[in-house]
Amino acid sequence: MDAGIDRKKYGDFNEMKILLGLALAVLVIAAVNYMNLTTAQAQRRNKEVGISKTLGATFAQLNVKFFIEASLLVLIAMLFCLVAFNLLLPGFNLISGKNLTIDYFYTRFFILSFLATWFFLTLLAGSYPAFYLSSFSPQSVMQKTAGSHGQSRVRKGLVVFQFSISIVLIVCTLLFSQQMQFIGNKN
Repeated sequence: MDAGIDRKKYGDFNEMKILLGLALAVLVIAAVNYMNLTTAQAQRRNKEVGISKTLGATFAQLNVKFFIEASLLVLIAMLFCLVAFNLLLPGFNLISGKNLTIDYFYTRFFILSFLATWFFLTLLAGSYPAFYLSSFSPQSVMQKTAGSHGQSRVRKGLVVFQFSISIVLIVCTLLFSQQMQFIGNKN
């Protein structure tokens, strides 16, 4: 932590990159988890899709519907995180000895980052379920043959991807912990 021109001490940029990478990995895991849960519930929603298509709903209209659902869930989760952060900040300041404030929430950069993250997570979490659920044909839905092997392989691939990232994060956490112990015990 070197002092800058303004004589304030700033954190290590490499640590920030690592923490940002971990945060993005957790976000991707959450989005993949949402995709898996949504497609797993497809058997319950396929009748809804079949009836909507029979009544004249188009593929695009159903896509918009599923993207709006994903968008609302992502927005609620992000707002919940902001409220939790605001409530837990005094305790964090007490434990860490820092004096962080929520003034950053009101900057243009934060608001644009918040909106960009909301948009990105909505696209990531809602894309596969929207296209998967909207692709059911009314006839196959009513005959209960909507699940195909191609969709099953994609879902299995998402689960494998999710567990792979989780394993990588666990291994990185263990290595990071061992490195910190090593650094703490050596000169």
